[in-house]
Amino acid sequence: MASPQDTSAPSVLQQGPDDTPAQLAAALKPGNFKSVVVLADGHQNVPEPLQRRVTQLLGRGLLRAARDAQALCVLRGASDDLLGPVLADREGDGAVLGVAPAGQVRVQANAPGAAVEADALPLAPRLTHLLLTPAGPWGSELRSKIKVAAALAALTQGKAGLLVVVGNGAQLMVEVREAVRQHWPVLVVRGSGDAADRLAEQWDSRVAEGDDPVVAEILADGNLTCITLGDKVAEAVETMTRQVLRGTGGESVLLQAWRRFAALDRAANQQQKDFKDSQNLILLLGLLAVVLSIIYSGPVDPLIATLGLVQWAEGIKSGLNFVLILVPIATSVLIAASNRFKPGKRWVLLRSAAEGIKREIYRYRLRAAGYDVDDLREKKLAQAVEDITRRLVRTEVNTTALPVYTDVIPPQDAAHAQDKGLSLLSTDQYVQWRLVDQLAYYRRKTVPLEQRLTRLQIYVLVAGAGGTLLAALGGQAVIWITFTTALAAAVMSYLAYQQIETTLTGYNQTATDLDNIHTWWTALEPEEQAQRDNIDALVTHTEQVLADELAGWTQRMTDALEKLRETQTQKAAERRALRGQAQDASQLAADQAQAAAGQAAADADQAAAAADAAALAAEQAGAGQPAEVPAEAANQPTPDAPKDEKR
Repeated sequence: MASPQDTSAPSVLQQGPDDTPAQLAAALKPGNFKSVVVLADGHQNVPEPLQRRVTQLLGRGLLRAARDAQALCVLRGASDDLLGPVLADREGDGAVLGVAPAGQVRVQANAPGAAVEADALPLAPRLTHLLLTPAGPWGSELRSKIKVAAALAALTQGKAGLLVVVGNGAQLMVEVREAVRQHWPVLVVRGSGDAADRLAEQWDSRVAEGDDPVVAEILADGNLTCITLGDKVAEAVETMTRQVLRGTGGESVLLQAWRRFAALDRAANQQQKDFKDSQNLILLLGLLAVVLSIIYSGPVDPLIATLGLVQWAEGIKSGLNFVLILVPIATSVLIAASNRFKPGKRWVLLRSAAEGIKREIYRYRLRAAGYDVDDLREKKLAQAVEDITRRLVRTEVNTTALPVYTDVIPPQDAAHAQDKGLSLLSTDQYVQWRLVDQLAYYRRKTVPLEQRLTRLQIYVLVAGAGGTLLAALGGQAVIWITFTTALAAAVMSYLAYQQIETTLTGYNQTATDLDNIHTWWTALEPEEQAQRDNIDALVTHTEQVLADELAGWTQRMTDALEKLRETQTQKAAERRALRGQAQDASQLAADQAQAAAGQAAADADQAAAAADAAALAAEQAGAGQPAEVPAEAANQPTPDAPKDEKR
């Protein structure tokens, strides 16, 4: 591999016999670019009456849109009457890579591949890079052109490239097939030349003329979009601009669908985290309350003495009592917040909507039934996403702020590692990237679910056995039976809201169904696998199995959440009732104590009055006068006299 030259002329790189496309892409270093646009070889054969129109289309449409999209343009490295003026007048400093066989273009004398054929063509103007493929005639460079462009596109976060077909090149179909094999979208300009027109017509009819195997492969696996270059060039230029921006990673219905999925997926993950955190905290607070109650009612004094904290015993008891009051309050607040904000319900609804959009994305990408008409495919996807999201916002989710997703598409772990997300899929890709990938997911998830279920069930059995042992030991150990009972109840509650057992059952059933579908598909003959009915059956059954699993999970989780809410609400009401009874008992005791104190004071006052009356009577008796008894003491017995039995 000869290194690029650092000069004011294009940076020239010559391909060696053992150089791979990835090595060539790394050596070219075309600067910062976000996508790749390839102009198919054929523009040089545009009929003369159309050249003015094609010049406008390429200059104002293709190159300007590529510049706005920060795309690398890859095209024929030789100048001609049509492309030369377009490149010479192009705006901006975007990267342009020319590709040509060595010796077929005139390059600077000290550049690699400087030896030229007698009929070599002038170099295209304003190229930033030039790749010289092994020497050969024009057309021998086309496969390397597409493969190197694909390797360059792989450097742009996995975005696919775009091939633009204009004109009447002899090798045009070979280049289109190479782009289709790279899963690139192809933009065909109808009305720019015979080859482009024939390709557009065959795409519309889905029939290859003369059973041409190259065209048949394009029709079977390609993603072609046709625009028309008519009398109104401005409309064609505008359409070209939109299609280039869309094909290079700009706004499209598929991209927007992925963003909707990603936003809902991220929101669902956050609601799931909030729900599980709150429920785990409620369970932990419940266990803490039980432990503190046991300690406070039993071994608190021996424990304080053992720790040598006797001098702070009263403070410790007061603090423990405060915590015992605070924990139930905090638990009630968490339960009320969970019932008010409903993170569990929102999690289920968001996850269901996200997976629904994902199913429609894969149906769209495989052009399954309902998405098999080119002109209506994007409209169908847009309508499906709209229906799903419209139903979603009519639920509790309408008070949730959904995040704005701007990261990589597709989101991490949302698709197969090799799936870039924005291209159409062949049947084999769907089987591997959707069916087999989901099958592996469910198989992979069942192992830790089984281990988790077994572990938690063992915890319940151990807690029950521990309670039995404590009961047998007797004495102070008996008070800890409450803790073992509470621990077993907490684990059972955890199993209930996590739905581990039913989820494991559902995953096993889904994995079995997907495995059966995969076996059925594998057993079909190649001719049968190519039939549209079987492809539609494959997609329909696969997506239906996934939808049924999600629907079952959604219903199970909804029922579990409703039962959990009722249970927690009932327990909170019982705790409030117990607190109310305790408060009523305390108030009654206080009232009784206050009444007893009042009665004692009245008795004391009466006794004092009787004593005063007796003293007065004694004084009067000593003076020889009759005793006068105050009216209030007239009916009071004297301290030494027995009380009236009737009173």
